[in-house]
Amino acid sequence: MEVLVQDCVIETDLELLIPETYVSNISERLSLYSKLDNIKKEDDLMKFMESIRDRFGPVPKVVEDLFETVRLRWIAEELGFEKLVVKGQVMKCYFVAPEREKYFKSDTFGRILAFIQTQGKYCKIKEVKNRLILVISEVNSIAKAKKWLEQMKFS
Repeated sequence: MEVLVQDCVIETDLELLIPETYVSNISERLSLYSKLDNIKKEDDLMKFMESIRDRFGPVPKVVEDLFETVRLRWIAEELGFEKLVVKGQVMKCYFVAPEREKYFKSDTFGRILAFIQTQGKYCKIKEVKNRLILVISEVNSIAKAKKWLEQMKFS
């Protein structure tokens, strides 16, 4: 599938971090964050996770969630979302700017609209400052957010 957005920003109130108790050196943690942010493929992500496990021991759940956030971002970019906000058990997916007409005529956008129609209880689209935002309720984890986006991608 073609990547429609080069970078999707993710904001969340969920705890996504490498804890000090897992990697105590702050410069080491910052280096790991930087490397993680630059990974673009699943096999590289798996190798990175394995290297962390080898160096620091069993990976805590909060670090696994951080890795899932990378996967979430990849799917969001494929779906054409420039920003995801997962806060207060709600996920807001910000579509590309309205000037990108080609996107709004794409099969991807059509699939998202069809998916929303089947999920009316949880999903709605609203317009704020001339920007379309998909709002999805009952999203209380990165795994749940990823599941929603995967359903849209493969519907």
